[in-house]
Amino acid sequence: MELGVPPGALDSIDLLVPSAKTRRDLAGVTSHVHTGIVETGSLLAIGPGIHVADIRLTALQAAQDLSFVELVEYYSEICGSYELPLDPDDSYRERPPLTSIVELQAYFDSMSSCCRGSRKARRALQYTRENMRSPLETALVMMLVLPRSEGGLGLRTLRTDHRIDVPPRAQHLTRRHHFYCDAYLPNPSIDFEYHGFKHDDECQATIDDERVNAMRVMGIKVLAVRR
Repeated sequence: MELGVPPGALDSIDLLVPSAKTRRDLAGVTSHVHTGIVETGSLLAIGPGIHVADIRLTALQAAQDLSFVELVEYYSEICGSYELPLDPDDSYRERPPLTSIVELQAYFDSMSSCCRGSRKARRALQYTRENMRSPLETALVMMLVLPRSEGGLGLRTLRTDHRIDVPPRAQHLTRRHHFYCDAYLPNPSIDFEYHGFKHDDECQATIDDERVNAMRVMGIKVLAVRR
């Protein structure tokens, strides 16, 4: 891999150039003219004379090519704690979030006058949620949050990675002092949990039962969505 790019992705390169005069007519090279101002920090140096778009600029540019639903999925991934592999045969891996909704919102607002697709990007951000830990957890949350016109349930108040402390009246039912909800709906109080392979483990199943019982005492209904 050259500078982190898989060999198979080097067959073609897209370049950002400041004017039509600086276009390069080379095999495998596509030049894109950008005459607007690029905010400081939007381009990151990765080698002598080589810069790449940072995650905020990449996210904004993605609005020009991705559909609205694809854009929400992409923003959820870069604001989440996982990333999809370059090789589709590999599994996803965990990593810290690359950015946040607040950071993207501020950047999109600052670049709205000079970048095509900023309106769609800002709308997709309204349906993006943070700190999800897997692609299928993201799929679950998108089904709950997306507007009905896009196939979702339109539950805009849904919170992800929401912490709930266990009160004294429920502490005898669980070894946990607090829970993190994959997707929590405040009214009515519902905790949507995505159960992947690890929940097939007997020990994990016991912990899941404790959670359900403690949450019930706390007035919260747990709905487990299995793979």
